[in-house]
Amino acid sequence: MMKLLFIVIPVFLIFCESGSTFSWDSTAAKYYPLQIGNSWTYNRLVFSGPSPCTNLTENFYYRVAITGDTLMPNNKRYFVFQSTYLSNVYRRIDSASMNIYQYSTSSGNECKYDSLFAAPGNFISGCNIYVLNGFSTISFGGSIRSLRTLGAGACPAQCLRKFVLGIGYYGDEQCVTGGSRTTLNGCV
Repeated sequence: MMKLLFIVIPVFLIFCESGSTFSWDSTAAKYYPLQIGNSWTYNRLVFSGPSPCTNLTENFYYRVAITGDTLMPNNKRYFVFQSTYLSNVYRRIDSASMNIYQYSTSSGNECKYDSLFAAPGNFISGCNIYVLNGFSTISFGGSIRSLRTLGAGACPAQCLRKFVLGIGYYGDEQCVTGGSRTTLNGCV
């Protein structure tokens, strides 16, 4: 009986320890908070060329809200982003890698939208190619907050995506020829 215990207990412990445990990085996740009911309002400016971000042609506001979550055919749960301007978007954060993934209903696949663990200078390949330009600060809602800025691989200085700590997606700029600029107006 004692020999059996010496065999069974170590085998049991090996099986118990075989799964890796990852903790959620709450600081990194604050750059992209996902909670049903979150809502953001943006101002979008659209420009015509030939110069970058000049000759304003459109100026409008739109709203984005996380209205729920859904299980997709790949057996992963995504938050549903509904917008008054864009089609529904489905995103999730992988708790182990802190990568943000976006699901495409047309292809049935997901692609990496961002990596919250990226360090300045790191490239993020997935839905698009971005490089984390770095961190700075911004005044929003009466307080100074950390701003995380990414540049698109093809035009890192003119094609930017920005995230604010505690708020999430702040806006983007795509000022190559013509272009557009989206800026957060408010959030709940």
